[in-house]
Amino acid sequence: MLYALVNVNTLGVVYKKHGNLREAEAVLASVIEREPRNVNAMQNLALVYSDQGREREADALSERLERLQPNPPFHDFDLGVEAMKAGDYRRARALFTREVERDGYYHEFHYWLAAACWRLGDADCTRKHLASAVENSPTRGDRDIYAAKLDRLKAH
Repeated sequence: MLYALVNVNTLGVVYKKHGNLREAEAVLASVIEREPRNVNAMQNLALVYSDQGREREADALSERLERLQPNPPFHDFDLGVEAMKAGDYRRARALFTREVERDGYYHEFHYWLAAACWRLGDADCTRKHLASAVENSPTRGDRDIYAAKLDRLKAH
């Protein structure tokens, strides 16, 4: 299901780029219907509305986005990386957890959360998020790297 919704969002972007705004609207709205907090689909749909001259609907969707996402993307992730560098793994785990809650499909959020969990000695959390990193990886290379790390962890 994950890849299906990501692909549907991508299809909406492709439709928009080719000027097929009705089709873009339909597929992006279908993603939001299934995932009401999908900020990527909302951002793309707001752009489609704007391209259609439907500024009121674009503005309403943009306001909804701001309520859902008061901080810019990667805000908590960047803070989490800083916390990891400073050795504050509890804070890093909390920040990466917020990013996963905001966008559970981004493989690096899961990887970094797994790394924080590992530093805190939580093997179950580490396994769970490494597995999610594998599942959500967009390339075979990324999947192979995460899968190898997961296999090493399972061996211990």
